[in-house]
Amino acid sequence: MGRDAELATISERLAAAAEGRAGVVWIEGDAGYGKTALLRRIIGALPDDFVVISAQGDELAREQPFGVASQLSVTESAGSFAA
Repeated sequence: MGRDAELATISERLAAAAEGRAGVVWIEGDAGYGKTALLRRIIGALPDDFVVISAQGDELAREQPFGVASQLSVTESAGSFAA
């Protein structure tokens, strides 16, 4: 797959998460670049105690406030910071 640099970066973030330090990994690329394959590889190698939640953004639903957040069980919020 040839993704050693990406896998190393993501592994560092996972280690930090396991220690209680939150972070974000942003994966982007053109269609067919292998984003989904990379994610499946990473998720498949996670320890059993990791919890994976996911949401999907939809360009057609961009006018829906907190659409992605609601997929992650955030159903009510007093504002964007709380979400």
